[in-house]
Amino acid sequence: MRAYLRDMLATLVVAAILVAYLAFLAGGSMPLIHDTLAMAATAFVGWVVVFVLAGRYDTASRGGVTELVLFAVSIALGAGAVLAAETSTVFGPVLLAVFLVAVAVTWGVRLRHDHRRSHRPPLVTR
Repeated sequence: MRAYLRDMLATLVVAAILVAYLAFLAGGSMPLIHDTLAMAATAFVGWVVVFVLAGRYDTASRGGVTELVLFAVSIALGAGAVLAAETSTVFGPVLLAVFLVAVAVTWGVRLRHDHRRSHRPPLVTR
């Protein structure tokens, strides 16, 4: 699968997560998402799918390392959001919101890094 196709599919998954969360906040009816636990679990599974779809990670550059750290932090926040949604009625929605902000920021950094990497000027050798 080509890199841009993987990024496009991953971007669609991120968009679906964020749209589902906005509908959840508005009190709209979403299939299979009826409470905070279901929303947190759906977002977490979707984010893991994005992590797998994104695939290639450049650990040689500072931007690539930043991406990996942000992905790790956001996955930990997602796992915490699922656990908090199951056990706490107050802390669960707050951690879910923090997790989804981390998802948006991490994906934005990923797209920016990919864009900057693909639009470097050619090397001139003489």
